[in-house]
Amino acid sequence: MWSDFESETERIANLRVKGALSVGAEMIVTACPWCLINLIDGVKEVNVEAKLAIKDLAELCVEAL
Repeated sequence: MWSDFESETERIANLRVKGALSVGAEMIVTACPWCLINLIDGVKEVNVEAKLAIKDLAELCVEAL
């Protein structure tokens, strides 16, 4: 899949991160490897790594055990 991220003003991951922060979320959980990578990048780009955790569903399940 090709995308010209330089020309995009708002990447979807950045919008999701900002949306999660706007409702007071502390974590975003996904089961999609592609989404996980994009959301991690979004948190870094928005510069909120200390405020919002991004986790894979399997990782969350392991922590719960």
